[in-house]
Amino acid sequence: MELKSIKNNSKNIVFIGTFNANGDNLDAEEERKITCQEMPSPNFGEALQKLNLAVIEVMEFDKSYVAGMVIDGFSLSTTKHGTRSMEVLFTKQLDSVGGKAHKLKTPHFRIDPPQDGENGQVEVSAKVVAFCAAAITEAKNYAKGDRSQMTFDQYNEQNGALKLDESELSLIEG
Repeated sequence: MELKSIKNNSKNIVFIGTFNANGDNLDAEEERKITCQEMPSPNFGEALQKLNLAVIEVMEFDKSYVAGMVIDGFSLSTTKHGTRSMEVLFTKQLDSVGGKAHKLKTPHFRIDPPQDGENGQVEVSAKVVAFCAAAITEAKNYAKGDRSQMTFDQYNEQNGALKLDESELSLIEG
């Protein structure tokens, strides 16, 4: 599987990958979008959140901009030679527009050195490249089944997000 993108929200994780259905037969590749209800392992969330440094570097923001920022996922693009670029998806609470959270994304930035026949360079620091590699590894682990033993609904219910109070129950039962 070649990971194309992964998005994390409070209800599920959606990842898109290219799968080779016939082993080594490259003509049999197909792209699949998979929605999973199982929560990721804690390592996934930690690796994803460290991509905030990528946002700061690529967008040329002050480091204080990480306050109110949540990394939602990323997408990858690969050249025909195999050089990868990443785009980070994030939500940022913006006080200037009423404190609402807004979904934003970085432009694609190169995370691999150029292959033969390509020019250019890695566009972020070595530390960000390491964080990107860790996030990709954890996303692939999630796609392979390394997950929490709890669904998003179970987690939300245990933490009070889905519990209804008495007035809400009476409206439903009403």
